[in-house]
Amino acid sequence: MADDLRLTGAQAAYIGDAVWSLYVRRKMVLTNIRMAQTTTIITQGYVNAVSQAKVIKSWLNQGILSEDEIRWFKAGRNIKINHPSNHEDIESYRYASGFEAILGQLYMHGLTIRLYELMDQAYDSMVKSL
Repeated sequence: MADDLRLTGAQAAYIGDAVWSLYVRRKMVLTNIRMAQTTTIITQGYVNAVSQAKVIKSWLNQGILSEDEIRWFKAGRNIKINHPSNHEDIESYRYASGFEAILGQLYMHGLTIRLYELMDQAYDSMVKSL
């Protein structure tokens, strides 16, 4: 791992948000979901704080995260939030920021196998809950 790469929790969450959004959009295209449906599906089920918070809480309960990933989660979860999105509670928003921070750190460190392992798990978990 590149020890010289230092991202703040906010920076990692910012990158992680983009990585997760692109991953979900790619899945939509590859499964031939009509474009008219994608915005609704993405916002209702995959790219929202409540869904992401459920996934990260599950990962924490299962103990599947490494020490680095837990540290990255905490850095993302603890970023200063002025106000969450209109429909999300602050706890879900914080946990979702931690989820995104893990993905952002994995992406920026070039740990693509682990990145896709976690994203696949998250996506599969969200599909089951929809």
